[in-house]
Amino acid sequence: MSTSSSPSPGSSRRPSASRVRVPKPTPKRFYGHGIPGVEISKLLGKLIVVEGADGSGRSTQIAQLVTWLEGRGHATVQVGLKRSTLVSEELSRAQQGNILSHTTLSLFYATD
Repeated sequence: MSTSSSPSPGSSRRPSASRVRVPKPTPKRFYGHGIPGVEISKLLGKLIVVEGADGSGRSTQIAQLVTWLEGRGHATVQVGLKRSTLVSEELSRAQQGNILSHTTLSLFYATD
């Protein structure tokens, strides 16, 4: 018999919202020379990137994160690769049967 309050292995118990730890903010900085004409002090908000293979639960995690953030008063915007004006048309064509090589797909991500 265990007297520990921690969940047993394989348990799906989630931490309560009051136990979620959010890291302290770090100073903003550009890597390299930055973007000409952009003042880093005027950049607001955070960028959260969620990546994963198809079927990995990425959309589910994003939906849960959005619900959590908006429930605490934070505005959210979701931007996906398919929504990019730079590559959305080509990605749509690729989904219709044109196969993209790993290099081409990597270039799409880099372009976006």
